[in-house]
Amino acid sequence: MTFILPANFRQLPPTWEVAQPYHVDATGAVAQDADPVQWAKNHILALLLTNPGERVMRPTYGVGIYSMVWENDNPVIEQQLTAAINQGLAIWEPNITVMECEFIPQPDFSGVMDLHIAFVVGSRPSVYTLAVSMNGTTVEVIK
Repeated sequence: MTFILPANFRQLPPTWEVAQPYHVDATGAVAQDADPVQWAKNHILALLLTNPGERVMRPTYGVGIYSMVWENDNPVIEQQLTAAINQGLAIWEPNITVMECEFIPQPDFSGVMDLHIAFVVGSRPSVYTLAVSMNGTTVEVIK
C-alpha cells in the first residue's frame, strides 16, 4: 500500500483548526487559526449556543442558553445552568478548565443578564475570560 503526501505536507502546522467565521485566506486556502485560546472560546460558545438534542450523534451535547432568554431572574435556574456549563465543558472539552462561571444581572432591571466565564486552556497558567450578554431577543458575545 502506498500513501501519497501532499506537496506542502511539511508546511502544515502541527495543530490547527478552521478559523471562525469560516473564510478563505489570501492564498485561496481555508483560513486556519493557530491560537488555542480562540479555539477554546469558539468551543465554549458552541456548547452554550447548542440545544441538547440538536446534534444527532451527540444528543447530550449543549447547554441551550437560548432557553434562558425569556426566563425570570431566578437563582435556582442560574445554578442549574452554571452546573450544566461546568458539566458540559468537563465532558466535551477536557482541555478547558472553568475557574469561574457567574451570572451578573444588570442593576437597572432592563432584562439583560451577563454571563462571565473564566477559564484556563491546557497547562497554561493564564486565566482567560469570555463574556456573553443575554437580553429579551438575543445572545451576544461581549468580549
